[in-house]
Amino acid sequence: MAQKKYEADCKEFISKLMSFLEKKPYANRIVGWHPLVCTENDSFIGGIRRNRSQTDRSKISIGDFHPGAIAAYQNWLRKKYHGSLDDLRKAWGDKHITFETAKPVISELVEAGAQGGIFRDPLKSPAAYDYFEFFPSLLGSFKRRLAKFFKEKTDGKALVLMHYGTITATLKNCEPIGTRQHTNNNDFLEMLKDPNIDVYVSAPLYESRHAGQPYFTYIPVDSVTLHGRMYAGDNDERTFSAGTLRHGRHRGVKETCAVMMRDIGWYMVKNCGAWFADMSYGRPRKWDAMRYPWFSREETTTPMRQMFDIFTEGLKKKHASGSEIAVFVSASTPRYEDIYRAPPLYYNLISKMLFRDMNMIGAPYDIYLMSDLANPKIKKDYKLYIFLNPFFMTPQERIAVQKLKGKGKTLLWFYAPGYVDRERGLITEGISEVTGIKISKKDKRRELLRFKMSDRRHPIIKNVGGKGSIAKGYRDEFWEPLHPEILGPVFYVDDPRAISLGTYPDGKTALALRQFDEWNSIYSAVPVLDTNVLRNVADFAGVHIYCDEDVVLAADNRLLMVNNGYEQNRNLKIKLPERRKIIDALTGEVLSENKKTFMLKLQKSQTRILKME
Repeated sequence: MAQKKYEADCKEFISKLMSFLEKKPYANRIVGWHPLVCTENDSFIGGIRRNRSQTDRSKISIGDFHPGAIAAYQNWLRKKYHGSLDDLRKAWGDKHITFETAKPVISELVEAGAQGGIFRDPLKSPAAYDYFEFFPSLLGSFKRRLAKFFKEKTDGKALVLMHYGTITATLKNCEPIGTRQHTNNNDFLEMLKDPNIDVYVSAPLYESRHAGQPYFTYIPVDSVTLHGRMYAGDNDERTFSAGTLRHGRHRGVKETCAVMMRDIGWYMVKNCGAWFADMSYGRPRKWDAMRYPWFSREETTTPMRQMFDIFTEGLKKKHASGSEIAVFVSASTPRYEDIYRAPPLYYNLISKMLFRDMNMIGAPYDIYLMSDLANPKIKKDYKLYIFLNPFFMTPQERIAVQKLKGKGKTLLWFYAPGYVDRERGLITEGISEVTGIKISKKDKRRELLRFKMSDRRHPIIKNVGGKGSIAKGYRDEFWEPLHPEILGPVFYVDDPRAISLGTYPDGKTALALRQFDEWNSIYSAVPVLDTNVLRNVADFAGVHIYCDEDVVLAADNRLLMVNNGYEQNRNLKIKLPERRKIIDALTGEVLSENKKTFMLKLQKSQTRILKME
């Protein structure tokens, strides 16, 4: 993608395609262009599959050493350091380096974490961190140049769509080795600033395609909205009529209807768009699994039409977020993490907690890039801020965090926020500064991170039955030796001013709350909390909880979507933030009038869309 010839060929092809389509009778109905340019899946740089299950760190392949890519890296360095050779040499600690000789060194890129832990020493190998910051822009900047070309060719009248920004998809990946640093969209903030891209696209979570499972998109969708862009779901649901069994084919017509309504309901609540991607090939093909259409049967088109009508009706009222929780995810932190040791940490933070448990607490949330915390346009009235992985923080992010500490807000932290510092190295005091809670590091370098809840009475740990939390790893005979669940460094709360809510087996505090005059800080050294504790934290922070049971739910100022799985019929108590009239959006039935609570019946595998007036 750094080759000028390749880019020229792409633009020539686009020009010829546009000229060809201009002569067609449907030319005036072409409203946008969606180039797919990648070497791995929808929007990633590939080329490292040979790393799969590679046990020898010295044999890892990572980065791009093509002359065009090296030249692009050197130009990127010139821009970052404003052409100053002195600044480059000072940053890298190398008095001989020049912009012409700067190149990535694989041994530095794959260097092990300090003392066998998750984090690399930020004071060593600074060139590697620059390279990992640059690398995703090889694809990102190429797509941005294509977007500009489309806008120029259409006089700015056509939409430009891109598959890009799936930050959480790559954060939790462990294989092939090095994929988190190589195969990512971690330059997404720069993409969002580009005025030539209108819509960002991704498929929803592939592990969550059945009724009763949450809808989740890998893109921090509220950052997209914050920057004045649109998210569109690439819905390739395997409906009941799909031939393929991969990625959760629905178990019948009823489930297809429930899942489609869940997904479209979520899009309405988040003020997004979507399309339905039917990847069947038609009857002439011999591959039976892909012969049969996914969305063209009446059983699927009927609920689509019903939801489209609700969608259209909902546009008459201005959308406003119904979330009082903001979740932040860092795309900068992975530069400083070990390619082998970090994945189990994210298996807990992302796969277990973010993908599922946070979506079942009975309250909606918004999700942003950590870098957007400093954006002046971000919503100011969240009550709970959840920080997943800002283990490295920029000075601007630290300032933005400090500004949150007041007005009754609650901040929830996991594991090592602020631990990685480009000026001071790996510093435990950084965690204390960010959280406001004194944190210390155990002498033991690594252990299985787990704690048991305190026996004290406190609203954050109510109704959890003395249970705790454990950051389990993959526990797979192939992956566990490569990505062990024994994590380090190991931190604990060492602050008499904090309330201990959970302790390690050795008695040291792993979960704690410190209450300040105008804000609260909650810190968990173990990188996962379950649905009950997350719900309790939200309730403690003053967040409105619509339902106290584990349920798939989304809400804005107009609509409430509730989805049920196959396990049982349910009769849920729904609590509203204020007295509203509740109408079933499909049937028109009035379910509640001028009340703050009502009972909602849900059959097995059913989604209900409710209008709030």
